[in-house]
Amino acid sequence: MATASGPCWSSLPSDLVNLVAGCFVDSADIDCYMDLRAVCRNWRAATADPRNTLDPCFRPRNWVMLQDQDKYDVGRLMVNTATGRFLRKKIPMLDGYCVVCCTADGLLVLADWGARHLACVLNPLTGYMVRFKAPMRDGVFAAAVSTGGGSSPPTLLLYCYCNDDGRRKLYRATPDSESFTRYKKYTYPLAKKAVVGCFSVERCEGGDSLPAFLPAPVANKITDLMAPFAAADAEPDAESPNRCFMVESAGETLVVFKLGNRVEVFKMCGDGTALEPVNSIGNRSIFLGGCFRCLSLDADNFPSIEPNCIYSVDGLGSPSIQVFDLKAKGQGQSATGAAAPSADWPAFLCNTTPGNGYPITIIQLLAIYTLPHQAALLSKLVKKEEEILEALMEGNFPKAEALYQALRQGGV
Repeated sequence: MATASGPCWSSLPSDLVNLVAGCFVDSADIDCYMDLRAVCRNWRAATADPRNTLDPCFRPRNWVMLQDQDKYDVGRLMVNTATGRFLRKKIPMLDGYCVVCCTADGLLVLADWGARHLACVLNPLTGYMVRFKAPMRDGVFAAAVSTGGGSSPPTLLLYCYCNDDGRRKLYRATPDSESFTRYKKYTYPLAKKAVVGCFSVERCEGGDSLPAFLPAPVANKITDLMAPFAAADAEPDAESPNRCFMVESAGETLVVFKLGNRVEVFKMCGDGTALEPVNSIGNRSIFLGGCFRCLSLDADNFPSIEPNCIYSVDGLGSPSIQVFDLKAKGQGQSATGAAAPSADWPAFLCNTTPGNGYPITIIQLLAIYTLPHQAALLSKLVKKEEEILEALMEGNFPKAEALYQALRQGGV
């Protein structure tokens, strides 16, 4: 790196290197931070090493991993919802694991391909992985990981669909836990909503991991608001036209009610004790997925996405996405379909049916991200493994190899 005209870059003062590195951390461009540290020994010495920590500042917050399975061989597609930056990244550590879901702050929750399908948590930008002794549960809709804090281990919190009673429940485990245990110590019934609504989970007093941002008065207010709207709460009814979502948007906590063909939006006040109606979310857009996940992004960085709008999709394969413009007081129109078609929204932009014959769009990718397409992952994984075993027992080795390679490339 040395040149005849001046000193080499490796001799830059440590405080200057740290200043540049801090800019990458502030914008959650952790991949750039890792590239900076890879330049030379002096730059690594001047900056904190993120490879052995789940410190929130090094988590890939605002990053979401999109579903484009056909291109997994060239890397996973990620997008920063705050800056609009796309990143195609190969993640070698995913070899031998299946991605179950992503947390609100960009961590990947994995299940290994071993006989017990043990749970793991991976930071895809730093390569740091936490392995759990507990087997991954099936039916996972959403997950969150606590910071641990001090010498305390992190806690993995799963929001799962349970086949035994058809209800959705929270489960938790630390790395040394032999299994996930049912989490029953809810301060309020909306704790599950917070996990689904893209909030990170912090360590609370008493060693419990809960979304600690929501004061009881606000939780009670949200419950009161649900009553006149007849909105589904933390145990949503798939048949109900009215839904309640909680989402973190530009540092604010928003509560969104989808009420048939309109929406109502509220936000938590600064002191965290009350809610007030919201008539505009400015340059933000929110994606709602059925009765499952929601996501907020900066529409200024996504030219095809309208600001101050809420996009709602009912399920994977839905022929349309509803778009609610808050300037029109939350009245919705169907992006395609017969309800209220708009010439501005051609069908191929919003159809979430896989293989619909059109190029995939960012609207489709973000809508699909909000849906629980991986919820039955373990059941599918076990079925694929049984197919491989059956092919081996039949002596059909080419078929077994093909199934195995498809499995390794994410074809569950």
